[in-house]
Amino acid sequence: LFKSTDAGTSWADTGLPYRVDALAVAPQSALVYAAVGAATIAAGGQECCSVFKSTNGGGSWVSTGSFGDAISRLIVDPQNAATLYAATNIGVYKSTDAAAHWSAVNSGLPFTPSINTLALDPQNSNVLYATTYESWPIAGGQIFRTTDGGRSWSMTNTAWDAALFDVALVSIDPQNAGTLYVGVSLFDCSWDVCPSDYWER
Repeated sequence: LFKSTDAGTSWADTGLPYRVDALAVAPQSALVYAAVGAATIAAGGQECCSVFKSTNGGGSWVSTGSFGDAISRLIVDPQNAATLYAATNIGVYKSTDAAAHWSAVNSGLPFTPSINTLALDPQNSNVLYATTYESWPIAGGQIFRTTDGGRSWSMTNTAWDAALFDVALVSIDPQNAGTLYVGVSLFDCSWDVCPSDYWER
């Protein structure tokens, strides 16, 4: 993991030697969280999937322990740097003690959801969006929303034919939290029957 303090003109190694899959930097703080991938951790002789924490802007790192699943996205609450959310292949997880402990917050999400990404409302940190991916025959990308910090989720994208898409990215307009942008990809038809054969766009 490398760090620049001059807008990318020069870079310095922070001393974290593993492949980093997700980063979260706490606003107005020296706290940095880095989710380390399974393959790299295994090569280093440690258990799968740790979150490393730095309290001095990347000057030094400490492992918070094994997480148990690969993390694709980390989000830190801008109002409380000890609260984090993690997107994984088995759902959304939340920590309220700076990554020391994690709990699943998946009520309302599909069974064993694969979470592509997360987005947190910059104006209300209890509001998050999660995009999920379900493989064939339950094909489709869905967008879910929570208004209570992950305790419960509800689907938001009932207006489109989700079976046609893998929703890879979601972003919230910082000036208008009601405006969302999503990045999607169409499923390819590598199966005997294309999902779009059963849906009208």
